[in-house]
Amino acid sequence: MRYLVANIIIVFSGFYITKLALSPIYFAFCAAIFISVFIFILIGKFPKNSIISLSFAYIIYLFISQALVGGEFNVILNVIISILYLILTIIVCYCMDVSKMYIIISRFFICSILLLMVEAFWRITHPVFNYSEKAMNNEDLKFYAYKFNSIMYQDSNFVGIFIVTMFFFLLYIDHKTGKRSFKTLFLLLVLCFLTASRASIVALLVFWVIFRFNLIIRSMRKGQRIYMYLVSINILALAALLVFTLFAKDGSFVSKFYIIEKTFDFYKNASVTNILFGVGFGNTVQYFGIGAHNFIIAFLIESGVVGLLFLSIFWIQILRKSSFEALVVMVPFLINGMSLAGHAVSYLYVMYGLIYIISSRPQNGFVLISKFLRQRRISKNLSVKSVSNF
Repeated sequence: MRYLVANIIIVFSGFYITKLALSPIYFAFCAAIFISVFIFILIGKFPKNSIISLSFAYIIYLFISQALVGGEFNVILNVIISILYLILTIIVCYCMDVSKMYIIISRFFICSILLLMVEAFWRITHPVFNYSEKAMNNEDLKFYAYKFNSIMYQDSNFVGIFIVTMFFFLLYIDHKTGKRSFKTLFLLLVLCFLTASRASIVALLVFWVIFRFNLIIRSMRKGQRIYMYLVSINILALAALLVFTLFAKDGSFVSKFYIIEKTFDFYKNASVTNILFGVGFGNTVQYFGIGAHNFIIAFLIESGVVGLLFLSIFWIQILRKSSFEALVVMVPFLINGMSLAGHAVSYLYVMYGLIYIISSRPQNGFVLISKFLRQRRISKNLSVKSVSNF
């Protein structure tokens, strides 16, 4: 039963298909909840865990505060479902055998990549050229026509952030198991470029360099580390200057500073209630004229200072309990999140849950997976040789 629930919630955690009347992720969630309740009735007890307790506290806060400020129901629902995915992942996977967990994670990547390939094919072959008169008359902006008609999420920017988190979660799994998924990583890189999401492409490339750099730094002596850190700071400063120079006149890039300016303007006239508890999920556009396009600002404006503080404590607890290994998906998500704000991020919370479980397991469990994978490759090669000899 637990294995079935784990397959449902993990494999389909990114299946937000907007072209359907009701996205498959909601069916998966309802099925997982129904089976989980049945399991708990049979077992008669609920697991004690600080992340689960904090998750429920955060959900209760969101229910009360969002009802107070009038957040949009469907957006509130997506935020709460995302957090519930974390709870379900921890409950059903915590005592699971690591080899079974690896099989489910592999299915997640296979199914998600197949869906992403279909999404890319549909979006590129069905461009939308009439979305903006300004863009239609500007050659530099015509690529936007290939971003909006996505079968997943609102547009390809949200697809891009899903791909970025998948990319670094796969790197994490490879690091733990000793496997090297070069072909899958390359395919995710190609799919990321096909989204035409500049924020996602930059986030993937920048954090991949940081990830590889960190692995190299760990093998150096202390003096060498200090020298390399100083060099890297200078390189990052030059890279930031280059980005500002290249995109100084880009409308999308400039809009990020406009949103920051609107945030300061909002707080000059906001009521105490709006400052503390926000304006409600999905209501930023009523105050800014556009969406927040920034994950942190969206939560600050829509759930207030208290809501953002609660989210920060929640995520810090996830980091602490995962020995800070959750940073491998959290940092690229936040880098990418500086350019867009998504509320439906169940896949992110599933990854948090899995990383928390993996980090709490003895390392030898994943060494066994590595040995199992090597033995399977060896047996496969031997079978191929035997057939060829025959």
